[in-house]
Amino acid sequence: MGIGTPTTGRQIAVLTFLLAVLVTCAPVWATTWDNVTVVTVDGWEYPGMTVSGAMGQDTLVMVGEGGGRRKLPRARIRLILDADGRDITQAVLTAPGDGTTEPAVLEPESGPVAPAPDSGSAATIGVPTSPTMAATPRPLRNLGPRCRFKVSPSLGLGYSQASGDWFTGMTSGMAIDGKVRIMFSDTGFMVLSYRHQGLGVDSSMRELYGLLLDWDVSFSEYFVGVGNAMLPKSLTAPFAYGEVGLGIIVHNLSATIVGNPYDSDPQYNGTSLSTNESKLGFSLEGGVIVPISAEVAIDLSVNGRMTSSGGNAQQETFGFLLGGRVGVAILMGNE
Repeated sequence: MGIGTPTTGRQIAVLTFLLAVLVTCAPVWATTWDNVTVVTVDGWEYPGMTVSGAMGQDTLVMVGEGGGRRKLPRARIRLILDADGRDITQAVLTAPGDGTTEPAVLEPESGPVAPAPDSGSAATIGVPTSPTMAATPRPLRNLGPRCRFKVSPSLGLGYSQASGDWFTGMTSGMAIDGKVRIMFSDTGFMVLSYRHQGLGVDSSMRELYGLLLDWDVSFSEYFVGVGNAMLPKSLTAPFAYGEVGLGIIVHNLSATIVGNPYDSDPQYNGTSLSTNESKLGFSLEGGVIVPISAEVAIDLSVNGRMTSSGGNAQQETFGFLLGGRVGVAILMGNE
């Protein structure tokens, strides 16, 4: 036991020393992002950069297309966008660092320092630049909610359940619709929509006045409204919206006589009857748009439509339609 003790002590000392070296000399494991745009807190904008971050450093290295290099402290970076316009700031800036705020010294670079933009000074960045790395003093980006479209047409399929006096005897059915959203502010938009809604009928409608009837029930809905979108900063994150509208709902009812169980005379078989009526309608819709690219998105929503009370004084009728919708939206003119 006495002979083995010094050897064990030396082994422990060596292992402790190696562990200390590993802890104090963190390896540099770099992660690289190509063809990104970097915006600093001063308003400088660097497009087409290759950016790399590494463990053990609290700075990022930018390399331009011409080979010019610049180191920036992570605290100086406000926004990083990839080639598709997606916000990858958090993914880049959360690469581990050592807590320092000053960039490590790079090899000397020749060339003048880029002129300072209106909202900051190049000196605050602390690193000279080559001519190929000169940032364009562009206006500051709007870093709040970003406009996702200027115009957005959308086509969808839906399903609705009917209730209320105006829909007596009618059940549920599929719908096809189209709408166009037009932005008029950072988050507000106008919406124009058309929906063709089909409905089924229950057993009480299949036999009236002793006649067996085959029904064709459809509704045409025309709405104009306004909406508001709850936009995140990222161009690819899903966003929710709400819409309210005012319009006209027109029902088109037609029935074909297919039999008369109380009269063997088939003379009326095949005769068609039809009627239509229109009412003022109100709509409320809420949903979420899920981008699958910069220009195309899935449009999911639930909606409710209500008709006004109309008709004569003895029988005022109104109705409700409650349903859901799945559509495809095209995002045109997004920033």
